[in-house]
Amino acid sequence: MNWKHKSLPSTWTLCIVVLALLRATSLYAAFEGFGSSTPGGNNGSQVTVTSLADSGPGTLREAIANANNRRIVFAVGGTINLKSSLEIRGRSFVTIDGSTAPSPGITLHGSGFYIRNSHDIVLTHLRIRNSVSDGITLWDGSYNVVIDHCSVTNSADGNIDITEDTRDVTVSWSIIGDTRPDWFSLKTKGMLIANFNKPPVSNISLHHNLFINEFQRSPQVSTAGLFDIRNNVIWDWGSYGIRLRQGAWGNIINNIFDTNNNPEDAVVLEFDAGPVYIHGNQGPGASNVNSLTTAAGAFNVAPVTTDAVTDVEQIVLQWVGALPRDAVDTSLAGSADSVPPPTTPPPVATNHAPTVNAGANQTITLPASASLNGTVTDDGLPAPGTLTSAWTRVSGPGSVSFANASAIDTTASFTTAGTYVLRLTTNDGALSAGDDVTVTVNTLPSSGQAVISLTLINASTDEPIATLNNGGTLNLATFPTRNLNIRADTSPAAIGSVRFGLDGKSNYRTDSRAPYALAGDNNGNYYSWRPSLGSHTVTATPYSEANAKGTIGTPLTITFTVINQPN
Repeated sequence: MNWKHKSLPSTWTLCIVVLALLRATSLYAAFEGFGSSTPGGNNGSQVTVTSLADSGPGTLREAIANANNRRIVFAVGGTINLKSSLEIRGRSFVTIDGSTAPSPGITLHGSGFYIRNSHDIVLTHLRIRNSVSDGITLWDGSYNVVIDHCSVTNSADGNIDITEDTRDVTVSWSIIGDTRPDWFSLKTKGMLIANFNKPPVSNISLHHNLFINEFQRSPQVSTAGLFDIRNNVIWDWGSYGIRLRQGAWGNIINNIFDTNNNPEDAVVLEFDAGPVYIHGNQGPGASNVNSLTTAAGAFNVAPVTTDAVTDVEQIVLQWVGALPRDAVDTSLAGSADSVPPPTTPPPVATNHAPTVNAGANQTITLPASASLNGTVTDDGLPAPGTLTSAWTRVSGPGSVSFANASAIDTTASFTTAGTYVLRLTTNDGALSAGDDVTVTVNTLPSSGQAVISLTLINASTDEPIATLNNGGTLNLATFPTRNLNIRADTSPAAIGSVRFGLDGKSNYRTDSRAPYALAGDNNGNYYSWRPSLGSHTVTATPYSEANAKGTIGTPLTITFTVINQPN
């Protein structure tokens, strides 16, 4: 094994001392990367681990059972020999902080850590050794997860797997490696990012990590999602370093590559990989992986402080892994004894006002109600991070009734036709923010016939998905199916017929029996329509008689955009 413990020139030593002092004051600074804005469990109750046993009172397993809004700290240090994996499932806002343990820190041995269908989870300063399966697994729709200053080695399968519709994850300042003498024949695996026929895994940040002595997957990204790989040290792979396939797209920036095995496979782009921006990397040897780039510029990703590639090796080796280092990490990354572990609590973060979006402007026809679909994001501050929201009428000719004025998703009913401005305001306990939406309310014509809304239908289940809003966006990646249809909702509910126009074709289809569907139906069993990506315009015109004959009522035109982009 070609593990690299290089002596540093005197000028480098001075630089690293200065950088170490700077970073020693900021080890607890906010995490960086996708999902890193999470407060984890820092705003919740604190639970202290007092036992290194596998289970029972005072153990880590007991602390994570039914854990929500919880920061887990340690009054003991040493090795926890696991008889089975630890699992956080269906939980939220949990931090497990191994830096609070006395020397020698916390090591989990013999099994791994699973995070399933959970969000806002932070694992920091933990070591996971010799798991009988994966070391750490994130899966089943988990999001806003940070793995920072951890060390995962010698797992029987992969050291870290991020799979199945997981999103907004950062792995930073961690060691992913192997110390077994037969690592090459074992075909050890570093990290797999894959969706396994689920929606794509996306928004993954990997920065300032050490991938070392992995036969493959340092990492492998096998999903049509966005990734950002920067400032990592990737050493001594057996088969390949980074491998991208199945639509993976993103950045590979300012990484260090070095190996004695297959240096030509430092970065492998399979035929089905998406666009990748490869820039500023060094190695392996005289090779130039930057020549493999297939994108003209970097993709927009969550911010990460990006070090110059000439500094990456020294900075990463100085800071990577759970500190203080044990013998395993020292054998992989060298000694970091000159860097004292942090002893001060995290600084108080700055509170920012919530970000509020009241949704797209829309037009309705009485007596229909407007579907209001707001979105709110917040930094979780001040503690305990409680948000209150309210819809109000800003202007309009009549009164407005909200089904639930304190819910960001609700409906609004109007007494009078005209133009209304409605406002969604959210308060985090200290700061407020708001956003407005305009609703144009039309009246029925004298004939009493109108198309009052268009509803997107799941043609696989015949159930409605959402009301279409003018100027809205349909993201296919968020839908349970690609088999869709559009239903015209009329007043009265039964009329003569509805003629549909689609993308400039005024007589795309006429339906003379309710439900009135763009792609047709068989007594409510909807036929499938699969829209192409891009902009579409649907016009639904009501008629008093079948086959688009008789008196024309009030039509409705909706323009929307179809995309396929994971959140």
